[in-house]
Formats: sequence, C-alpha cells, structure tokens
Amino acid sequence: MKTTCHLMGISRSTYYFWQSIKEVSEPRTRKQYAASHVMSETERASVISLMLSEEYMDKTPYEIFFNELDRGNQPDIYCCTHRGISLLLLR
Repeated sequence: MKTTCHLMGISRSTYYFWQSIKEVSEPRTRKQYAASHVMSETERASVISLMLSEEYMDKTPYEIFFNELDRGNQPDIYCCTHRGISLLLLR
C-alpha cells in the first residue's frame, strides 16, 4: 500500500480517509429557517405607506423613525427600526 500511495502521490492517511467515506445515496437537505423577527406583509405595507406619505417624502429613514417615536405612534414604532426602514427603501 505504501508503494501504491507513493506512486499516486497521495499519503496513506488520505487513501484510508477516502476508503472510509460512504457514498451518499441522496443529498442532505437543509431545514428551512423561518425567522420570528421578520416583518409581515401588512407591517411592510404600513411602513412603506408611511414612508411614501407627503409628510415624510423628503425625510431620511432616521428622521421618519424618530419623528414617529416622538409622536408615540405605537404600531409603526415596533414594526422596524430606522435601519429596517432603510432596507425597505432599497427593495
């Protein structure tokens, strides 16, 4: 075995490792990950409609978020952060 591995240019440990690998009959599938913090479509729609309103049309996501926070509008505050608003604008 030593001579054969030397002629093939591989180490004996590599040969034995290759021998230990079992053939996989079907590929492994990954479990779908569903994050619990992802916004629903209704939340996204409410945030987008807020961003596109005349009042906030020319403001940054940072200004929109903290202006809504100052006003105390609870549903829009807890949907996303100012970074979340930025990401929605990029889509």
